[in-house]
Amino acid sequence: PDGKLTPEEIAPTLVFEQVTDEEPLEDVSSPGLDILLVDDSPNTRMLFSLYLKGTKHRITEAHNGREGLDAFGGKNFDVVFMDLEMPLMDGYQATRIIRAMEADAGKKPTPIVAVTGYTLPEARHECFYAGCSEFLAKPFSKNALLSTLEAIEQSVRKGACCLCATNSA
Repeated sequence: PDGKLTPEEIAPTLVFEQVTDEEPLEDVSSPGLDILLVDDSPNTRMLFSLYLKGTKHRITEAHNGREGLDAFGGKNFDVVFMDLEMPLMDGYQATRIIRAMEADAGKKPTPIVAVTGYTLPEARHECFYAGCSEFLAKPFSKNALLSTLEAIEQSVRKGACCLCATNSA
């Protein structure tokens, strides 16, 4: 009726984990992260929301690279999750432009996590060459997403610019 897919409808296409009240939430002392999610798939966006429900993380969604650039230019984000294959502007181009925007403004690089189903070493190398600092393979689990966010949050707290030490392909 409202056009949104239910978890049961997306289950056949994505790894879906049961989210229960008994699962431990993240560290309550954490302020959470401001996350920019750039992905054209409503299934992926719904999965992010479900997996991060009950955490202090805040998600801003963009449906393609152009929308992602507009959102990135209007707010400071702690991390960007970037799909690579999208209409209008792909994630590779959007990532390169974000890196150029940061360099022009003299800002530290924001962690950009490539979110893709392409998992071959060549694909990972292309992601890092475009400027991504981490890689999250689709389909991803709740644990994989939360572990990635935890590593980024620790990096941000330490004042590091990105997860450069973790992106060896």
